[in-house]
Amino acid sequence: MRLLLGSGDDPDLQTFIEEATGPLLAYDRDNDGSLIRTLRAFFDADCSQRVAAERLFVHHKTLRYRLEQIKQLTGLDLSRHEDRMRADFALRLLQVSGVDEPDADADATDLPGRSVRSV
Repeated sequence: MRLLLGSGDDPDLQTFIEEATGPLLAYDRDNDGSLIRTLRAFFDADCSQRVAAERLFVHHKTLRYRLEQIKQLTGLDLSRHEDRMRADFALRLLQVSGVDEPDADADATDLPGRSVRSV
């Protein structure tokens, strides 16, 4: 509850975001990866791997491999509702906090149904 009532500068909020997204942002930065984008697409597709793969223009096995990487890096099991909620909430907080991956706006235009937000 404190996360919802706190400010964007709240250390609990920043810790929450960092725990769920920090390893993914670091991986994407160091490996020219797409794990944050993949996770966003997965949630935007209502957790349908098939639909997310289509939206990302990747093979469904590629998407499955990326989701497994996300699990390994974060410890979040996306087959568990609680972990999906935690990851989705952290991604949304990351997006509104403005601490997003550098090309987030460019990537958002690649996904059908997504619009680029102005900062």
